[in-house]
Amino acid sequence: DFAVRGQSASTVTYTGYNLWHNEEPVDDSDSLVSGRHTTSIYTEVALSAIDAVAEQGDSAPPFFLYLAYQAVHSPIQVPSEYYDGSLSTGCDAVEASGGEQHTRRMLCGMVA
Repeated sequence: DFAVRGQSASTVTYTGYNLWHNEEPVDDSDSLVSGRHTTSIYTEVALSAIDAVAEQGDSAPPFFLYLAYQAVHSPIQVPSEYYDGSLSTGCDAVEASGGEQHTRRMLCGMVA
């Protein structure tokens, strides 16, 4: 429940989907989104759009794509391959003192 500004005596419950695609809400159980981070989803969809335009070759109309990823936020969660050296992110080389190295590497992985 959220209090609506200017109406502190009442509350309104907002419900709905967090992700929409082609003007339609995407159910959380959809294979496109289930158990995946939005960064991976947006990248996959963007690459598909780029591939579709590339297939048209020289006959393709002008194409512009602006992809803005979400900001790093808590909870700090990232697949381990993004910070353990499995992928070439450089995050496995992050050094930190005072027991912060793991957290720093995970934060690096969130923006890699």
